[in-house]
Amino acid sequence: MKTNQEQQNIPETWEEVTMNDACELMTNGFVGKAVENYTEEPNGVTYVQGYNVTDFGFNFNGIKKVTPEFSTKNSKSILKEKDLLIVQTGEVGLTTIVPPKLVGANCHALIITRLKKQIASPEYFLQYFRSLEGKRQIRRIKTGSTMEHVNVGDLKKVKLHLPPISEQKRIAAVLGAWDHSIKSLKRKIEIKKEIKKGLMQELLTSKTRLPGFNNPWKIYKLTQITSLIKDGTHATHMNVKNGIPLLSAKDIVDGNVITNNDPRLISQTEFEQIHKSYRIQNGDLLLCLVGSIGRVALTKDYKNNYTFQRSVGILRFKNQSPEFFFQLMQASNFQKQLKQRESRGAQGGVYLGELGKINIKIPEFEEQSAIAEILDVADKEIYRLKQKLTILKDQKKYLLNKLVTGAIPTPESLSISK
Repeated sequence: MKTNQEQQNIPETWEEVTMNDACELMTNGFVGKAVENYTEEPNGVTYVQGYNVTDFGFNFNGIKKVTPEFSTKNSKSILKEKDLLIVQTGEVGLTTIVPPKLVGANCHALIITRLKKQIASPEYFLQYFRSLEGKRQIRRIKTGSTMEHVNVGDLKKVKLHLPPISEQKRIAAVLGAWDHSIKSLKRKIEIKKEIKKGLMQELLTSKTRLPGFNNPWKIYKLTQITSLIKDGTHATHMNVKNGIPLLSAKDIVDGNVITNNDPRLISQTEFEQIHKSYRIQNGDLLLCLVGSIGRVALTKDYKNNYTFQRSVGILRFKNQSPEFFFQLMQASNFQKQLKQRESRGAQGGVYLGELGKINIKIPEFEEQSAIAEILDVADKEIYRLKQKLTILKDQKKYLLNKLVTGAIPTPESLSISK
């Protein structure tokens, strides 16, 4: 429910309407069993389902086609350009717009909303349902506990304050510009990742050698070049105020250890009783043995005494570059060997004994350091772009929630292309 302050921020030119007032059609996509109507024939009609809808468009992985006869029989769910598609079951409320290439497609268990274009902009409503206010409206009407669901009848009754059509277009254009920048930056990050992947394939396999290094690489088992391979502590975690974080595999993210992820705590007394080999040191590699198997983190500038559960392996190298092994353990060859040793038991995971048997081909220390330095530069560039992406997303989120509630004025000077 809106606060009085929020209601006071609504401009006088905005009109309270229901979703039903704003649309000329709101209906379900086909609901029922459509499997027997799937086809791989060239004349098949594209059949969009909930899992194909994404926040920025469509995911065509696993897209199905149905027979033309089935689509014609269910003509009410044939899509037109700029129809809104709202996920009805599962990830309810996720919204996208039908692009020209999907005109004539049919859909399954999605809410099709065809707006009155003289009073309602599809691009504006797309942004509205991405906002906190739009999501609040969806939460208010969704039903079900195991599988959440939204009914068309309930969505039609949703009330919102709608700006004049010209202002809707300005708001959509502002927010669309942020979306474009976010999408472009995501693509740039993916390109940088692919470049780094190529560098790893060349430098970590000795296919390409750096100038000045000619000595042959040698093959070792992990146990031959480590001073320590252990899994985490068996300590019993307790809810202790100001205790020592007992972290797990879920706290290893993107090469870093995330310590603000609501870790469980053990007492200082219990921590002091743990053998020092279970205490993380600078330069240790932390490898997920259970769950996200193969995810790895390198402890740098470690100023806190953290300890880990058994789901994490602690590797400490002797006379080797930890930075090099951090990169090597992310490479496809090492990850493949790790997966091959995964247990088929109930919990899965990799046993330490199997981990130690992995064979790796490595250069001498100086070449390890040179390779690690090059790949670290690539990592830093990717990290910089990710930080920029986070800022852009935060800016977009702020503007989105302010503009669709009228809390800040829409820029009058923005030109709208028709």
